[in-house]
Amino acid sequence: MTSLLLFLYFVPILVLILLGFQGLLAVNKPDREKLSAFECGITPHGEASSPFSISFYLVAILFLVFDLEILFLYPLVTSIPYITLFGYWVAFTFLALIAVGFVFELALGVITTHSRFSYTDSSYSHTLPPANYVTKKP
Repeated sequence: MTSLLLFLYFVPILVLILLGFQGLLAVNKPDREKLSAFECGITPHGEASSPFSISFYLVAILFLVFDLEILFLYPLVTSIPYITLFGYWVAFTFLALIAVGFVFELALGVITTHSRFSYTDSSYSHTLPPANYVTKKP
């Protein structure tokens, strides 16, 4: 039996065994506090699914894309002494594509945040505090 087949048989069986042990041995005593939503010690108020700007998702996806592109540059950096002229052109082309994508994102206005986020956002029914807002204790 190859190691791949052993792995494909062993892992699901191990998962089922561990889930069975967890179901049998875990203590489950739910009470009102455990079943309530945790909001950093603050009593929850309002809906948990309030609308927010989609730009948070865009910024997160762009971060992941650029982070992976930097990860792809790591082999280039570690093998600089052994790279030929062709390798440098490939790396230059890759960096040029990253730069073109970044300029395109700037042109679309995806990265700018000054006009999208204000203290009073029209999608909310309440006023948002400024970023440096600190609650004063009485």
